Amino acid sequence: MPTIWTILNSPLGVAVIVGFGADIIRRQLQREVEIREQKLEWLKKTKEEQKQLMDNLTSLIGKQFFGLLRVYWALKNDKDNQSEINKCWKQHKELMKEWEENLFSNRICIQRLATTEIANDFFCLEKTLEKNSLHGSFKEIQNKLSQERERILEHADSSSEDTPIENDFDTLNAEIDKLKMEIDNFLNNKLNKEGFSQNLKTVKEHVV
Repeated sequence: MPTIWTILNSPLGVAVIVGFGADIIRRQLQREVEIREQKLEWLKKTKEEQKQLMDNLTSLIGKQFFGLLRVYWALKNDKDNQSEINKCWKQHKELMKEWEENLFSNRICIQRLATTEIANDFFCLEKTLEKNSLHGSFKEIQNKLSQERERILEHADSSSEDTPIENDFDTLNAEIDKLKMEIDNFLNNKLNKEGFSQNLKTVKEHVV
């Protein structure tokens, strides 16, 4: 009766062993291809989501910024036109409502598709650090424009209409320019170049 070694060393045995080994190699190569395709699919999906987030944020931030600019221009150039000032302020408040309604969801998306640090740069949940975020900068400019608006409207309604009101529009203009640079730095450098790149690197390393 032939032993197991005799069978394995026979032409049939060798063929079975070779076939079994080839099947293992084929399965391994197939698995590697599947893993690579899965990674590529995740990367593609992540890039698409990042692009969509960038488009949404660019639109939302742009509308918010130009809403503030319209208020600034109305206060500076049409300070005797209460109707125009109130119209621009009302439009800004509507944009601010949209901004705040999307604030938390945008922060979550930034945290998921970039990093927690950059999500904090957009909107920090810690009140003491909120002023250091982009949202905090928007609020600061809005508050100053609101104060200027109230001063102008109160002056227009007072009995001292002939007394000129002092406005520091140069300081406001400088702060708006600073906000514009902060927006550009956040979108193009922090979010796009740093955050998205870091997230894609993490996806490449951990997706299986």
